[in-house]
Amino acid sequence: MANEGVRLEAKIDGLRKAASTILNWIDKYVRSKVFSIELPKSVQTMIRCVIGRDFDSHNITANGISYALNN
Repeated sequence: MANEGVRLEAKIDGLRKAASTILNWIDKYVRSKVFSIELPKSVQTMIRCVIGRDFDSHNITANGISYALNN
């Protein structure tokens, strides 16, 4: 049980750092930065069912996030 809490805190900390980095890129108009998002198993399963291919991550640019936020 304690290990699960530690792992959860580590994941949350990682997400905080990623969000901070992405927001910094957007604020500074560093639009060409590319990063990879690891897809959860449930999403991987849905993708496999819908398109018949396996994907475990997705690459996205800061510009793509900015565009999505504005539209």
